[in-house]
Amino acid sequence: DPNDEPSVNKFRECLKRMRSEVPLSLAKTVFCNDYRDILEKVETPCTIIQSSSDIVVPYSVALYMEKKIKGKVTLEVIDTIGHFPQLTSPLQLVDVLKGVLGFDLS
Repeated sequence: DPNDEPSVNKFRECLKRMRSEVPLSLAKTVFCNDYRDILEKVETPCTIIQSSSDIVVPYSVALYMEKKIKGKVTLEVIDTIGHFPQLTSPLQLVDVLKGVLGFDLS
């Protein structure tokens, strides 16, 4: 969310600290590869953590992954805006991780 100035600034500073080839490589990996066909081969239990309002990866993608993965899938939705819940709602993310991992991280 461009209106979430603290998160935007954190993300901007993170990108500035990276070597220039890192974000470019990441972008190429994300936009030039399609691994949907391997989801049906995943039998390991998985937890999908999804932001409630993510313009990068919409909720429909999480539902698609949940449907295609063969193993047990849990879908956890964090009530936050954006693609980086670790920046926008870190405490909510920690609560989800506590439940997934089965222990207290505090």
